[in-house]
Amino acid sequence: MPYRDFVFLHPPGIIVALAPWGLVSKLTHDTLGLELARVLTVLVGAVDAGLVVLAARRFSLVGAAAGGLLYAVWRPAVMAETQPRLEPYLSLGLLIALAVLSRHRGPLSRWALVVAGAGLGFALTVKIWAAVPVLVVLLWCTGRWGARAAAHVLAALALTGTAICLPFLLAARGAMVAMVIGDQLGRPRTPPTVWDRLAGGLALYAHGEMHTGSRGVVLVAAAVVAPLLVWTWLTLRPGRPFTVLLVAQLLVLVASPSFYTFYPAYVAPAIALTAAAAVTAVAVRAPHTRVVVRSLHVTAVVVLALLIGGALGSTARLDSTTETGHTFPAALRSSVAGARCVSSDSVGALVLLDAFGNDLRHGCPELVDPAGLLYGRDKAVPLADGTVRSRSHNARWQRDMMRYLRSGQVEVLVRRYADGFGSSENRRLRGLRLVATEGGNQVFVDHHTVPSAGGRS
Repeated sequence: MPYRDFVFLHPPGIIVALAPWGLVSKLTHDTLGLELARVLTVLVGAVDAGLVVLAARRFSLVGAAAGGLLYAVWRPAVMAETQPRLEPYLSLGLLIALAVLSRHRGPLSRWALVVAGAGLGFALTVKIWAAVPVLVVLLWCTGRWGARAAAHVLAALALTGTAICLPFLLAARGAMVAMVIGDQLGRPRTPPTVWDRLAGGLALYAHGEMHTGSRGVVLVAAAVVAPLLVWTWLTLRPGRPFTVLLVAQLLVLVASPSFYTFYPAYVAPAIALTAAAAVTAVAVRAPHTRVVVRSLHVTAVVVLALLIGGALGSTARLDSTTETGHTFPAALRSSVAGARCVSSDSVGALVLLDAFGNDLRHGCPELVDPAGLLYGRDKAVPLADGTVRSRSHNARWQRDMMRYLRSGQVEVLVRRYADGFGSSENRRLRGLRLVATEGGNQVFVDHHTVPSAGGRS
């Protein structure tokens, strides 16, 4: 169970969603379950693009098509949907709610409100960042359909969230709250600046890259897009909630303690829906206005065409410009075959070696998220200048990592140098027998232990 038995810094929604593939892994082998989970995430991304079309269909057919197309090729979303990350599943719950609420002009049925609430509840159990878009949708629902309708949505949200989270909360008690809320809010701030984060949120740089000069790029983009958003706000009232949603989620990206290159997928639904509203505003509403505004309409259409064309072009080049993964060296499997317990600094390596399930069956210690320890149990006291001690100087983290690695009869290291092991651990590793190395991965065993032995000598 997460929180009780291992560190997990997010709500349990993703664990529940992927549980069927865990069963497949148990009945077959670990790698198949992970492969199917990745395929499912790709399909979830496709469903998300379709839900954007449904949510924007009220605007116009051309706007809905543009929004769905933009989501389907938006670089951050495309990259996040190549493996089971949180963002595609958060977007799924949010877009289910938006698709249900946006398609009705008049009063909503109770079932529609329940479905919308269930979608929001699921999104909130995937990542706590969902709290902001959920709040925006609840406020929109209150203003559009009244407090009674919002109460139905909130009730369905609460029931869904409780059904998913309560079993884990009862099993782990305070540990779940500490990890999901306390450890997340207490994370140290990662280096990207506000301008870097905004550039990433708007997909103004390639996945995995950080460029200097983000401020200028963001300001130029804002100068082009801001007038279009103002025009959309003034001429298309139903599109206003999506503009608010976009601004709110961009603020979350800026304010969040941590930021990684796949985080911008969080704002992909809001960007796609805002684009759908903008296309409708300039392609459907503007032609009926004065001649002066018609020229602005033509300019806006050209700008939108360039933006969507750029998104299509950048995505078409993903296979040559961005590394989305590489083949794990299957030859390493023979080096761990027969071992009772295998420890690793990457749980993904254990899965790809088909050793994870074997470890669980034998009751071996598991450290699913080594980095997660740094935000909770092994959190270092900040230095005088506000920075945090590195892993190599964090004695508690070093101690916990060494204890876990030594519990394995075979040790697999994927990030040995990034782990920042101290001098004592590196001396110990040099004293072990290196039995395999390939693709940057290293497999160690004790000098007096063979993989087929029942325990560690």
